[in-house]
Parts: sequence; structure tokens; C-alpha cells
Amino acid sequence: RIDIRLEPEQKTELIERLSRARPERLAGLRVVQTDTTDGFRFCLEGGEWLLVRFSGTEPLLRIYTEVQ
Repeated sequence: RIDIRLEPEQKTELIERLSRARPERLAGLRVVQTDTTDGFRFCLEGGEWLLVRFSGTEPLLRIYTEVQ
């Protein structure tokens, strides 16, 4: 997990940008599904994934990933 501290205006801008994002590829892997249930989860080919979400208790952006 990577935590990045954000100012409130940065959070607002990033939410807007992520809401519009429709990447075809991330890190060279094809994006096969996008889920916004708990943040922005990009499911990649081969079962890998990347989740970008905001902390509910701190001014942090949290990035999680699982790759082989």
C-alpha cells in the first residue's frame, strides 16, 4: 500500500479526473474491468489489479495493487 497526503482541493480534482478516466491499459496491461464500488479499482488482464481510494478518516489517497 502506498499512502499519499492530499490537500482538500487536490482530492476534489483527483476524484473528478478518476471519474472521467477510462484507461485501456495500465503499466502495459489491458484494463478488462473498472469497479467504483470502493474507490477506483482497475482489473487488469492476468488477474492483476490496481485500487485507488481515499481514506475515510485521514487526508490520504491510498493505492493498492496486486501483480505477479
